[in-house]
Amino acid sequence: MIVTGGGSGIGRATTAVMAAQGASVCTIDLDQRSAHETAVAQRVDDVTVVAAHCDVRDAEQVAAVFTEAESDLGGSIDAVANCAGIVIERDLLATTFADWRRTLDTNVSGTFNTSRELVRRARAARRPGVIANVASITAFYAEAEIPAYCASKGAVLALTRAMAIDHAREAIRVNCVCPGYVDTPMLSAFFETQPDPAAARRRAELANAVGRIGKPDEIARVLAFLVSDAASFMTGAAVVVDGGMTIGNLA
Repeated sequence: MIVTGGGSGIGRATTAVMAAQGASVCTIDLDQRSAHETAVAQRVDDVTVVAAHCDVRDAEQVAAVFTEAESDLGGSIDAVANCAGIVIERDLLATTFADWRRTLDTNVSGTFNTSRELVRRARAARRPGVIANVASITAFYAEAEIPAYCASKGAVLALTRAMAIDHAREAIRVNCVCPGYVDTPMLSAFFETQPDPAAARRRAELANAVGRIGKPDEIARVLAFLVSDAASFMTGAAVVVDGGMTIGNLA
């Protein structure tokens, strides 16, 4: 399988979980060094884990990395976990068009490119396939001062459902996970921009019913389930994994 955004955060954790379950994985990232470090760290026993540089915004790079992964892993790519994503913390007026395009191109076009490549190859080979996307709870409701991110994650959810209904009869399943606050480098960077980073983290913890922030591997395990045969009757689903954030704010 291919895991995008594999250099850090949820992508790195997903690579680790999949490798531990015996899957052969190509983990890709815009930062090739980070992807390589992930691959080296997760190689266990006879499980193959390789790394590749890829800008998921570039369809030609995506096609090339699929071909490379098939060669390195010794078989067809039958699953993709789309974990690559960015957030730019600016309100509407402060968001430049370049910010908007970068966010949408990474979060939505990146998901589109990798998903399209998997579907194209699965259809040509007449074989099943599975796609697991990372959306967000912001696909259901907005948070302040991240309009581009909210729009992009809403689009990922809609794209997930559209692909699921289009390709279900081809035995291609498409689902997404919608995390809340997860302790990733992206979230830590956000906290550091706040006047009081420790207070910002505490507010995030208290926003969840369970009173803490999620861990990347807690999202990764859900992604691993979605790409497994245990989820064979699931397609078009959006699985919320947010520590109870959307059922009530305790702060």
